[in-house]
Amino acid sequence: ELAAPSDPYRSTSHTLTVCERKPGVVEMSVIVSFLAKNFIPPTVLCVLERLYLPKFLPSLTALSPLLPVPKLYGSVILINVIGSAFFTVFLGVKVGGARKAAIEKAKKEGDPDAEARFSYPKMYAEGFSAEAKQFNCVQRAHQHTLETYTSMIAMSLVRPPRCLYAT
Repeated sequence: ELAAPSDPYRSTSHTLTVCERKPGVVEMSVIVSFLAKNFIPPTVLCVLERLYLPKFLPSLTALSPLLPVPKLYGSVILINVIGSAFFTVFLGVKVGGARKAAIEKAKKEGDPDAEARFSYPKMYAEGFSAEAKQFNCVQRAHQHTLETYTSMIAMSLVRPPRCLYAT
C-alpha cells in the first residue's frame, strides 16, 4: 500500500483544504481575533479614561482658559500630528528596504530585469513574481497611509475627542 502524498494545503486545525473553502467566506475565528485586537482595547481604554482620569488628574481634564478644550488636548496634537509623521517616515524607510530586498532576491533568482522592475521611478513592481507581490504589499501600505493621512489629521483636530488618550 502506498502512502498518500502530503498535501501542503491541508491544515491540521481545519477540516477543509484551502481549495475546498468557499471564496468570500471568512472564518468566525478571524473576525473574533480582529475585533479582540482592534476594538476591545481602545473601548476599554476610553471607558477607563472617562471614569478615572477626572478623579485622579482633574487639572488635565479641566478646560483651558484660552480655548474651550481640555488641557490634555495638546497630547492629541502631539501624538496624532508628530507621532503619525514619524510613523509615515518609518513606512517610507520600509518601502526602501523592501525595494532593495526585492531587487537582490530577483537577481539571485536570475531575473535579468530586476533593476528595471523594482527601481525608481516606478512606484509599483511589474509582474506576478513573489518578490513583486511582496514589494507591492509594502508599497501599498505606505501609499494607503499617505492617502488617508490628511483627513485623519484634520478629523482629529476639528473636534476634541471625548477620550483623549484612547484617541
